[in-house]
Amino acid sequence: MKIRLAKLDDLQQFLYILNTVTLDLQQKGIHQWDYPWDHNKIANQKNNWNLLYK
Repeated sequence: MKIRLAKLDDLQQFLYILNTVTLDLQQKGIHQWDYPWDHNKIANQKNNWNLLYK
């Protein structure tokens, strides 16, 4: 297994995870984040990403 910092190429997978988790929380009555996540907003914050991807 190789672990590395996330790259912009990983954005679609990252958004999928965020949207899936957000929907699950909202279905449980927890409205912590807006759905769906804004692709451009996340992409513009790429310099702040501290994510590991495998």
